[in-house]
Amino acid sequence: MHNYKYLGGLLGAIYIAVIAFSVTKISVHLAVISAVFGQMVMSALIDHFGWFQIQSNPVNIQRIFGLILLFISMILIYRGSIESN
Repeated sequence: MHNYKYLGGLLGAIYIAVIAFSVTKISVHLAVISAVFGQMVMSALIDHFGWFQIQSNPVNIQRIFGLILLFISMILIYRGSIESN
């Protein structure tokens, strides 16, 4: 059995711990949208460069625009949660 398979479990545990810790510092919806944004950025990079032996799918303007809108939504949610406190 390959040792890199244990990396998924370790990274999963770290991910859960970071989300659980961040929810106490920021709101739940901001923690979730931040995780989704990170996953979207990584998926765009994986698609663009063809990592993990997949066919390369270059990033286009629509994907960049979608990531920008998601980032703007994170900023707006963060500002809204600060103003409400």
